[in-house]
Amino acid sequence: MLSDNQLYEQNNKLFGKTKLFIIALFLVADSRFFYLLPLPDIFGGVASNKTFIGLVSLICFIWMALVTKKINVGKYVNLILFLYVFLFCQAFFEKYRFQYSTSSILFNLIPFLLFLMYFTINTFLDDKKSFKLFCLLCEWTTIFLSICLLLQLLVYNKMHFLFLNFTLSDWYTKYHVTASGRFAGVSEGYIRIAVLISFFNILNGSRKGKGIAISSFLLAISDIIFVDQSRVYIIQTVISLFFMYLIAKKNKINVNVILTIIIFAMLATVILIPKFNSIIDTLNNSSDGSNYARIGAIYYYLSFIGNYLFTGLGEYIPDEGTSQYYFIKGGQGIYNFDDIGIFGVLASMGILILIWYLLVIIKNFRLSFLIKDRNEKALAFGLSIMMLTGIFTASYLDRERLISLVLTMTIINFCARESNLNIHHG
Repeated sequence: MLSDNQLYEQNNKLFGKTKLFIIALFLVADSRFFYLLPLPDIFGGVASNKTFIGLVSLICFIWMALVTKKINVGKYVNLILFLYVFLFCQAFFEKYRFQYSTSSILFNLIPFLLFLMYFTINTFLDDKKSFKLFCLLCEWTTIFLSICLLLQLLVYNKMHFLFLNFTLSDWYTKYHVTASGRFAGVSEGYIRIAVLISFFNILNGSRKGKGIAISSFLLAISDIIFVDQSRVYIIQTVISLFFMYLIAKKNKINVNVILTIIIFAMLATVILIPKFNSIIDTLNNSSDGSNYARIGAIYYYLSFIGNYLFTGLGEYIPDEGTSQYYFIKGGQGIYNFDDIGIFGVLASMGILILIWYLLVIIKNFRLSFLIKDRNEKALAFGLSIMMLTGIFTASYLDRERLISLVLTMTIINFCARESNLNIHHG
């Protein structure tokens, strides 16, 4: 017979493992289990299809609430609740203004259930130990996902064969199947946060587990450079990492730190200058397809968005070939909300959510300033800078980057809460 204390400890361990499994399930579900498992078409296809992770988020939220008998709301709760109220109201507008079917509108909103994971992860992160476990889970997930994507890129470029389960949406690989290409979108959301988490653990200084952090970091960087290949994404990452290092080492300036900063600056210069020049060349080249579509989309949406200022055009995109499809996507069907940053937010969700988005960025920085732990402050600022630097090109309200916003809110909330607890306990 087990004593009461032994039963209590046994239940506690089971309780902890269950919570850990819920978080792990969420992290691997975002990439549809590293894109290894074939899923029904409703959940599969392009990487930006986040229907599956939306439903998994709902399940994880309910499961965590049943297990813990509580849900921690944190400092972003009002912003998230406002977003849900807006989406509900916008759904009514879409229904009666554009005559979309109720099922189509509601199905299209499933990815936004991902915000429930903000509450779920907050409930899991109740102390420093749980945060370390969370970071470790992120690192292992990053290692497996990055290896899968890098191997797929190698196999595709050599043999033009896809063994992972996602649809190629990038023009270069889709229409030039005999050429070497890139997989745009598969690394957009989770990896951009995971690379900062890995760098945070490298900066932490503890040798235990640093090998995993370094492996995760190098693989994530390789993924961003070779798999995604987005110039803006690479620039965002370098800038965020650079500021993280400066903030973490602010009070530890010595010869080693100065040398590291010089080397970092030199490498950043080598990487960034060609990228900046390439972007400028693209902007100056009116015949460049992506540049033409982005600039055209901004002018197109701004020309009539005043008629939909408070509602936006909605999140639902009708079937190709319909008049409503060409109204939203432009006459040529080439304009996308997710190519133009906050202009896309304004076009799809209106002025209220544009203001909401800017308030989230401001809140990120305000909370980051309040964090006392040097490395946690560096991580929070890295996350905030990553979001800010993508404001004109990569909105975190785009489907593939919703997880970026959820993890940014969650991590900054935890770090700020811990600092507040330490102040009161001190």
